[in-house]
Amino acid sequence: MGTASSWRGPDNPIWESSSPYLVKTVLAQKKELETQTTSEKARLRVDADKSRKKAQQLELHYKQLQGLHKYQGTELSAVKAALKRRDLDMSDLQERISELENSIGVAHFAERVETLQGENNDLQQELSSLKDQLQNAQRTLHEKEDTHREAQAHAEKREREIEREREDLDRAENEARAQSARLSSARQRTEWQGRLFEELLHALLNDRRDSLSALKDLLHRKLDCDEAASRPPSPEKCKDAPADHDGSPTRGGIPAGHWPRCGPGSPEPSSFCATAVEHSP
Repeated sequence: MGTASSWRGPDNPIWESSSPYLVKTVLAQKKELETQTTSEKARLRVDADKSRKKAQQLELHYKQLQGLHKYQGTELSAVKAALKRRDLDMSDLQERISELENSIGVAHFAERVETLQGENNDLQQELSSLKDQLQNAQRTLHEKEDTHREAQAHAEKREREIEREREDLDRAENEARAQSARLSSARQRTEWQGRLFEELLHALLNDRRDSLSALKDLLHRKLDCDEAASRPPSPEKCKDAPADHDGSPTRGGIPAGHWPRCGPGSPEPSSFCATAVEHSP
């Protein structure tokens, strides 16, 4: 193997054949290195600017802190001076209080006692006045309580009167209802008698002696038991009625269109329905 000088010499055939390629490679590496160097310089320049600005900000902040410390020191000195002046003033006040306490004599004490005695007399007068007012208020309260009791008794009496009036009205209302029921019953009996007389007239006009006899008998029986009728109607007895000579059902000689309506809710008296059914021919 040859040395480095023999390898890189211009007389070496390999060097002559590969020198253009090596030159290009070296140039490319140099260019890339220069580009990296430029980028690194730019980055370092930016970092230097940032560091410079940060240093300026820190220096400004340091100066502000120095000013604040100086101001606080001044304030602290002022507070210390104020506290010292306050202590001196307190000492002076204590001395003056001691002098005033020592200067109070028997005359001032007697004057104070006299003043307190006068105030005590005034308070006694006010207490007497308050007692009188309390007694007046108690009398007024008793009077109001008596008035309230009287008003309550009057109200209770009025309530009892109203209750009695209400009971009277209820009784009157019940009596009116009973009277209305009696009038309604009388009206039904009157209507029934009117229909009965119409049937009687119809029987007379048609010369039906058997119907006339049955109607007369029914009328007599109705008038006899009208006062004593109390049993409920029997609708079952009204079903099988005998037929008339013309084929239509009759009851007591009365055509079917004029039968009394028996049963619950019927306007006919119960005694009439029972009598008409039981005594029909």
